[in-house]
Amino acid sequence: MSITWMAIRCILIIGLIIASVYDIKTLQFPLWIPSFLLIFSLFSLFVPVTDRTLSSCVRQMIISLFPLVVICLMHRLNIEIIGKGDGLLLVDIGLITGADEYIFIILIALVLAGVVSAVLLVFRIKGQKDKLPFIPFLTIGTIATSILK
Repeated sequence: MSITWMAIRCILIIGLIIASVYDIKTLQFPLWIPSFLLIFSLFSLFVPVTDRTLSSCVRQMIISLFPLVVICLMHRLNIEIIGKGDGLLLVDIGLITGADEYIFIILIALVLAGVVSAVLLVFRIKGQKDKLPFIPFLTIGTIATSILK
């Protein structure tokens, strides 16, 4: 992994950590975080750090937008399982990490969130209707896949 690519990853992780702190404290975060990361991630698509082609960049953009489309549809149907800000950050993560790693990040985040939710429910710390911040789980998934790569 090149120095440029490591720097791009570090900026993504720092942005996710900042969003995680906001998400833990208030269950929301300022729009400037995903907006900055979106601009940064679109720029990073065209940084020549790998042997990416234009078609692979387009494929990566389409795959990254899929969760946001699903989340927006869920919100239109009044199914608010995950917030729109979480969806925006998912797009940012997908644009920077690539499709294969993106799937593992989401999988790690969902498994961790499920385990933590189960523990909180079993010990009656949280109820079924209570909300949990999801960005910290995405951050852990991103860090884990970055280390394993």
